[in-house]
Amino acid sequence: MNELVKQEMIKNADKLNIIPEQLMRMDKVIQELFVNQKERQAIILKINRHGSLIFEGVYGTNTKPHALSTDTIFCVQSITKPIIATLLLILQEEGLVDVNDPVKCYLPEFDGGGKENIHLWHFLTHTSGYNYSEISAYMEKTLLEKYNISTPTRKAPRSEWEEYYRLISEKLGMSIDDVKENIFYKFMLEMPLPRKPHKEMSYFGLGFEKIKEIIEKQSGESIDEYARKRLFAPLGMNDTYWNMPKDKWDRIIGRAQNSLSSEWLNSEESYVSDNGAGGLKSTAEDMLRYCEMVRNEGRLGDVRVMSKASVRAMVSDHNESIEDEWEWGSWSLGWNYHGNKKDDSSILRSPTAVCHNGGGATKIYVDKEYGITMTLFSVAMKNSEINVIGRILNMLYAALD
Repeated sequence: MNELVKQEMIKNADKLNIIPEQLMRMDKVIQELFVNQKERQAIILKINRHGSLIFEGVYGTNTKPHALSTDTIFCVQSITKPIIATLLLILQEEGLVDVNDPVKCYLPEFDGGGKENIHLWHFLTHTSGYNYSEISAYMEKTLLEKYNISTPTRKAPRSEWEEYYRLISEKLGMSIDDVKENIFYKFMLEMPLPRKPHKEMSYFGLGFEKIKEIIEKQSGESIDEYARKRLFAPLGMNDTYWNMPKDKWDRIIGRAQNSLSSEWLNSEESYVSDNGAGGLKSTAEDMLRYCEMVRNEGRLGDVRVMSKASVRAMVSDHNESIEDEWEWGSWSLGWNYHGNKKDDSSILRSPTAVCHNGGGATKIYVDKEYGITMTLFSVAMKNSEINVIGRILNMLYAALD
């Protein structure tokens, strides 16, 4: 744990209603159980309470020469989604979109077979009526029956996948790049909507990829340009990009080969990915500033980037009417809403807390009721079996007096 932060934590314990001894216990457990026992290669953790930093810890190793620190850059993967939702709501405030509009207003091809009933907010809440498994099954069946193309298994070698893309390109008259980027969407457009929107929640990243395209189309700017101007620069998020500048590449964490998704996340292709569902890169420091803006309902210090009304709508549960036997359906606009979930993010958090995980073990977190914002960026190992995020949150809530 950062020694200066530790001293400030002890000094301000009464004012912030925290128990320093519990936070120091958490610091010890993170190092001894999660890092030393090889559950995580690295962990960077920053926590605020009521806007004051109460915990900062850097643990583990980086396979690159750059020292592991709070400004180490991570591909945050699915944490991209709440950022996309934020940008869409900012665009709405500019009068350029309305989240209640049908998707076909912005993507004319998104029509027919029930798709005309899907609105932008259905994508934000993962309730469009589509899910990945059904589209994949439809695509594989069509490719086999109509074109005699068999889909490789997920563990098939890269060469087998490249031949698969080549055959689709040849049969369907698409470029190989177009096949890689758009073949799933092509079959989604062909497939009738399996169920009415907002009947069930099914996590669906493709909706966020399409929303990112709509943001670019309506703003007339690339996603990086629009985000830099309207969100990142005003909040001082100076190390947050989709297309990460090359002079910052050495600060992107290097992952061990036996860590999750290491091949992709160590690749230069991932460093410049502008995928709307998982391509964002950032630091724990930058993302904590963003979380503080959300906790403060659109403002960070003297800077306001969005209205209170927009933030309140963003972090409300829009899926209250969803029937879900697993209690997973609660969802905000781009955020995971706690509600009554029993998931990996602690049973101790308030019902109105919002968060989002990213593949490879990143997390952002806002619990307004308890005054908590948190960014946890880590590198998970493939053989990890411990719910590190949940245990850290349990220890954190135990430190709130």
